[in-house]
Formats: sequence, structure tokens, C-alpha cells
Amino acid sequence: MKKLIILLLAILTLFLLVSCKGEAKTDTPVEVVIDTDAFLKKIEQPDLYVDTLGVTRESVISQVMFLSVNKIESSALFMGTGFTGEAYGYFKCTSEEDAAIIVEELKTFVEDQKGIYISYAPDAIPHFDSAIIKQKGSYIAYVVADKNIEANKIVEEFFS
Repeated sequence: MKKLIILLLAILTLFLLVSCKGEAKTDTPVEVVIDTDAFLKKIEQPDLYVDTLGVTRESVISQVMFLSVNKIESSALFMGTGFTGEAYGYFKCTSEEDAAIIVEELKTFVEDQKGIYISYAPDAIPHFDSAIIKQKGSYIAYVVADKNIEANKIVEEFFS
């Protein structure tokens, strides 16, 4: 009889332990994935820009924009002729933390460009004043356009 009571208590204890067990919580971040091809296709609308934009080599990203290319996994950047300051593109960084660093570097670049453009192309300053730099996870959108309000709607579609 004692053995039966001990066995029943053991089963009851086991049942209580199993039923009280909660789901394990993990702090694993959800990886953000952005369809960069779709973003580029939508943001390249010619009516957003007054300039003709062309693909930019990676050397421009490091030597002209002074971005930490070791923190960038992939990118696509299109820039104008130099009289409008217009550009668009994205940066996929190695981590969310690295993306935050690139965001700050882009903000510095925009401020530096305003200082340069004021002397020879002051009409470009409003483009820089409303530059779009938006981070989502390890991705960054960068857009300087004549019609930044419309461009921002596209950026929000992909980066919010």
C-alpha cells in the first residue's frame, strides 16, 4: 500500500511539474530581411529626381563618403552628376550595431556635403536638408531627392 501511495505521489508530482512548465523565452533577435531589389526598383523612379543618377563604385563609399566599408556587407548606391546632390541606395551591414554606426557616418556626410555645396550649388542644399536616412535592422536606406516627400513614402514602405 505504501508503495502505491509513493508511486501515485511521484506521478502527481511529475504531472504538476510538467503542467507548470512555461514556454522558454529566448532573446534571439528576429532577422530583418528587406527585398532590396524591389526597393531599388521602386525608388529609382525618374520623376523623384531632377538629375540623372548612375551606379556608384564601392571606392566612392569609402573614399568620398568616408563610410566604414568593413561594416557593410552589401550595398547599391546611385548618385547624380554633382550639382544636385541627389542619390539613392541601400546598405546592408554586418549587424544592427554596425548599421547604427553607418547611419551616423551618413549624417556626417550629409552635413559635410551641405558645407561643400553651399559655395557652388546652393540649390542642392534643400535636398540635403531633407535627406532620408532610415535604418531597419542591419539595413539602411539613403535617399537625397528633389521630391523627398514622395521618396520618403517609398522608404517607409520598405523600412518601417
